[in-house]
Amino acid sequence: VMKSLVWFIIGRREDFGLEIARSGLERSDTVVAAARDSKVAERALGQQEQLLAVELDAEGLEFAHVLYGANETH
Repeated sequence: VMKSLVWFIIGRREDFGLEIARSGLERSDTVVAAARDSKVAERALGQQEQLLAVELDAEGLEFAHVLYGANETH
């Protein structure tokens, strides 16, 4: 039995990130796709139950706070 994974993908390079997301979705894993514009991921990957597209600027301070906060809670 194969375990389902959760992939957290940051869209630094849109084409590369989308390919990784597709791979995860093809495995029926859950994919959290983070990008400046979440609608780009939704349009490219389609509406799927195991896809969560979120807006996140990976270059700004917000990103650092998200990582720090995740580290503090785990």
